[in-house]
Amino acid sequence: MATIDLKGSEPGLKEACLALEVPFRTIPSDQIKRFKGSYQRSAFVKEKIGVEGVSEPCALLAGRRTKLILPKFKRGRVCVAIAKED
Repeated sequence: MATIDLKGSEPGLKEACLALEVPFRTIPSDQIKRFKGSYQRSAFVKEKIGVEGVSEPCALLAGRRTKLILPKFKRGRVCVAIAKED
């Protein structure tokens, strides 16, 4: 599981990783800003936290040779995207 460094201390994310027994990684904001890959960009997210997206770029940047297999979807206030290493 990965998210932007700004959200790295959120207890819910850490608890979910423990419960699911998956590693937790934070992606630096600067790395997301420089990412040129294809993902859904959001003016709202850019205005609020300074990057054009979080869930898709973090999913893609968290591994090596990744491919998005589930584009961003939103449930309540949570956005999720899933990428698979090739």
